[in-house]
Amino acid sequence: MEENENKQLTRREMLKVSGAIAAGSVLAAVGPAANVTAEVSQQTQAAAEPVSEVYPPYGVPSIKPLVPPKRLDTLDGKTICGVGNTFHFEETWAVMVDILKKKYPTAKFIGPDVFNKIGTDTDTVLAALPDAAKKNKCDAFIVGNGC
Repeated sequence: MEENENKQLTRREMLKVSGAIAAGSVLAAVGPAANVTAEVSQQTQAAAEPVSEVYPPYGVPSIKPLVPPKRLDTLDGKTICGVGNTFHFEETWAVMVDILKKKYPTAKFIGPDVFNKIGTDTDTVLAALPDAAKKNKCDAFIVGNGC
């Protein structure tokens, strides 16, 4: 292709270039390469068709990826909050707290009983969760779905 890789191509030009690339691949496999792309480039300059913009076949990202916050070095002295109003989360939360208290005795735990008071509707919970996290000074969350 030419120096400008962002050149807009007509449909006919795109087909010619892709055909030239395919032909060049075949020629390279069976014998000396021909200067097919230069020939196609000269022909395409003469074409006077409407121009279409060419997009990558895999699509263009439309969502900016989120960068997760830095992980905590330790859970000692941190406030760990449990969020989950799904099947048996209260039981699994109690087991997790017992295990974590043995390893991190200075950690504080705020259970799902506090956060489940927000509501059960997903939109309501997601809207209220940041304020509840600030109010309870949560450093980390355990979000569960039970068993």
